[in-house]
Amino acid sequence: MGSFTSQGQEQSLSVFFQLVSDNENFSEFVALAWRTGYAQRLDDKQSKVTVFAPSNKAFQQAGITNVQQLSPMQALMIMEKHCLLDQAVVLQFGADMLLTSKYGDNIVVSSSGVTTEGNEEEDANVVFMANKVVVDAPNIWAINGFIHTLDSFVDNEDADISTSTSSPSFSSSSSPS
Repeated sequence: MGSFTSQGQEQSLSVFFQLVSDNENFSEFVALAWRTGYAQRLDDKQSKVTVFAPSNKAFQQAGITNVQQLSPMQALMIMEKHCLLDQAVVLQFGADMLLTSKYGDNIVVSSSGVTTEGNEEEDANVVFMANKVVVDAPNIWAINGFIHTLDSFVDNEDADISTSTSSPSFSSSSSPS
């Protein structure tokens, strides 16, 4: 999945956007960030961000071969569902969380597995999920926050982010009266 450094490993820290820009597995996400204006926010050392970054594989699974084929609304909705601005969130084993974006999108984070006491963050048997999507590489540390990489979109089953010309539609948890 590239050469990211997990939390706790020594490295010369970069801002979030520099880390993903240097990783070819996230070229579609980088293009999407530029297209939506998020690149500047994610490159700001003064900001705090948590990003559930979908890899190129996530875009391919959704049938998106080039982010330019998305409508501006579709592009923005994908970014808003994956970026938590003004928050730097570390995923911790046993600490299930409900995270809410600035625009009201929820990401439910859960963990499962077996850890050894005192070694929770290094244990390979821990699996984190974000809205039922496996987090491939959690807690990648940047100067301005954390990256958690995904090979699928969060809320993929609820969002229609196909390449149609219509705007994405989201299902609601309440049924119409």
